[in-house]
Amino acid sequence: MKKNIITISIVILALIAISFAAPSLSIKVDNGVTISSSDIYLVNGTSYCESGRFSAALTAEDYWSSNNKEMVVNKVTKNRNYLLYFVRSGKAKAKQDSLPPISSEHFVQKAMPYVSKSGKVYLPVREVAETLGYQVSWDGKTKTIILKNSQVDEEIQGIDDVVSSSKQSEKFEVVKRNINIQLTAEDRKNFETILMWEAGYNGYANQLAVANVILNRVLHSGFKHTVTGVIFQRGQFPPAHRSDFYSKKPTESVKKAIADALNGHNNIDRCLYFNYKPFKGKEKDLYGEINNEYFYY
Repeated sequence: MKKNIITISIVILALIAISFAAPSLSIKVDNGVTISSSDIYLVNGTSYCESGRFSAALTAEDYWSSNNKEMVVNKVTKNRNYLLYFVRSGKAKAKQDSLPPISSEHFVQKAMPYVSKSGKVYLPVREVAETLGYQVSWDGKTKTIILKNSQVDEEIQGIDDVVSSSKQSEKFEVVKRNINIQLTAEDRKNFETILMWEAGYNGYANQLAVANVILNRVLHSGFKHTVTGVIFQRGQFPPAHRSDFYSKKPTESVKKAIADALNGHNNIDRCLYFNYKPFKGKEKDLYGEINNEYFYY
């Protein structure tokens, strides 16, 4: 009798394992990247893919916000800056309604639901891909989701793209200046971290602009004369005083923006301030707007 019970238990466990096994499907991106079924999760007929693997395949960057319990995915192309927020199911509409209004057709922000499994975050494949400009198709014979980028060759390169972009205002033309600011290891770490907080997901041009604001302050008599001093100066950069300040890790785009700014590439002249919305009564000091960020002298 005991042996029969054990046998039945084994059969039941086997059936349960089969019913929850990942389907034998894959994702193929036209840049040559293939994602196997081990990173894909099927929920009620909708395919989800592990965030880090999926973001990398679509040449995007992802970041988990522990404070907001949400995943943020950012992708920057020559024509658009995408900022996607992923929240728990049922909260996407509220998140979308809470996002600040945008004034540029070249900036896309959207909230979507994610699902979690074994401590990992999974993103909805079709919704993410189509939002980022991919055509989605299905190959039934090979059980493959095929993603074709309809915006090929739009990946941003850096300085050259900011200079040559026909949509870049002449006011924001990148000019070369002579600058001699040396960074300590501490300065560099703080510089990269604050730039991630302030502009990490708002495109290279904005990152370059904010980096130059910080350097402009170092050179200005009204501020501290080191990068670290400027960043931690009272009342200037609120994220610098957060307990989780160092939780953000710099992207390659942020590192490049800092390197370019230190090499003298400047796209905001002598601006000392910036804000996500216009300052009241400061219209005469406004230099301009980059990706919904306002820069002031």
